Amino acid sequence: MENWKNKVTLACKRNNLAVSFRCLKYGYERAEISCASFREMQAVEAYFCRFKGLHTTHWYASSDRAFEGRVYIIGKDDYKSLTEKQAAEKARLENWWMRYHEADAETRRLMACGAIV
Repeated sequence: MENWKNKVTLACKRNNLAVSFRCLKYGYERAEISCASFREMQAVEAYFCRFKGLHTTHWYASSDRAFEGRVYIIGKDDYKSLTEKQAAEKARLENWWMRYHEADAETRRLMACGAIV
């Protein structure tokens, strides 16, 4: 887990990029690199895509002359574990909502207050 963080931090220092680490759900972290232009964002993402063991994604918003973009980086193993846990939680919540909508009024009340999980 720490290996990919060191790799990203070192690459950012070499290329004068500002990196920050954000906490995610389930105790995972991802690196976040802010970009000032679309081309910079593409270049940063392409640079980190060449590294083995990293998963990169990007986000951007632009209008007229304003641009805000970020490249997110996480280790492949961490990304796989995170998506598996998110999928399991989503399935559990979908199951809860289906049971809630099919339940009678008293069961719904007990489910809403947490007595029935």
